[in-house]
Amino acid sequence: MAKFKKAFRGVPDGEIYPKDYVRGDECPPELEEGARELGALDDSAPTPPPEGDDVNPDPSASDASGAAEGDHATGTETVDVPDKAVLIAKLEEAKIAFDKRWGVEKLQAALDSGKKD
Repeated sequence: MAKFKKAFRGVPDGEIYPKDYVRGDECPPELEEGARELGALDDSAPTPPPEGDDVNPDPSASDASGAAEGDHATGTETVDVPDKAVLIAKLEEAKIAFDKRWGVEKLQAALDSGKKD
């Protein structure tokens, strides 16, 4: 079964209300076609690492340029930004007031400020 690579909302068979799916959730077969058209499915199967020579057998060793992990071209680190649906679920669980039209940054800020209180 395919998994979602981004947030998706759909009505599974036997339901009358839409369900919010987040990245990593399995996609019901009846929603696969629509999710695939919207680019919400992760169709790539995980590929095993190549056998034989390890590119870097010591994970603590740095690369030849000495750059930190992240984007080597710009020198910035990669930051994992949570999906909007995940933030909304956390805000609802914490009973923090928010607007579903807000962007990810504002939702995250509301969650951070709500946790301080």
